[in-house]
Amino acid sequence: HIGEWGREFNKTLLDLLKEIEKTKILRYRLGSLYVTEIDDEMIDFLQQSEKFCPHFHLSLQSGSDDVLRSMNRKYDTRYYYDKVSAIRKYFPMAGITTDIIVGFPTESDKNFDDGIEFIKKCAFSDIHIFPYSSREGTLAARKYKILPKDIVYNREQRLLKIKSDAKSDFINKNLGTYSEVYAETVRGGYSVGYTPNYIKVYSRLACGSIGKLKLTAPIFDGILGE
Repeated sequence: HIGEWGREFNKTLLDLLKEIEKTKILRYRLGSLYVTEIDDEMIDFLQQSEKFCPHFHLSLQSGSDDVLRSMNRKYDTRYYYDKVSAIRKYFPMAGITTDIIVGFPTESDKNFDDGIEFIKKCAFSDIHIFPYSSREGTLAARKYKILPKDIVYNREQRLLKIKSDAKSDFINKNLGTYSEVYAETVRGGYSVGYTPNYIKVYSRLACGSIGKLKLTAPIFDGILGE
């Protein structure tokens, strides 16, 4: 939980980022943040950074306000969408990824349908989907009965289609643009790395190098860079 960094010695994650900015590091990206940890001061700083990779992983968990309340989350969909909109104001091509729990015990058919509409509205670049599983000792495990497996499975399949469409839409939005790619590994004769906004790129870059590439076509689970 990087958003908690420094609290035990009266510092914040933003203080750390300001120190990173002074180093010789070429670029950095943030891991998962709670949407409540994104504020205008952080966005303004990141917008001016020459090192920050514009990729925000903001866990949503559910697109239904009813379910978010059952999960005891400290935000609702309006608050979440306001943060997404604020990010896109300064980073129009940012990758915004999220986590969704499907089949939470209180999730009705209407809750799920409402959630799907909200997820589509956010236009995520990718979605990590997790079927609900009861965890011993949690309030949900004590309070609620889990949903039938077939209901959870069917909802998961619908969400997987939305995930696929969202990822394809984001890749297509980036076609024809140029991006710096850091080649990290090798697969099937290509080096594999990521754009700053977190699109997987297959190219002929030497592994371990950074190069500016034109993003030309969808390939495998990413995009071809030339």
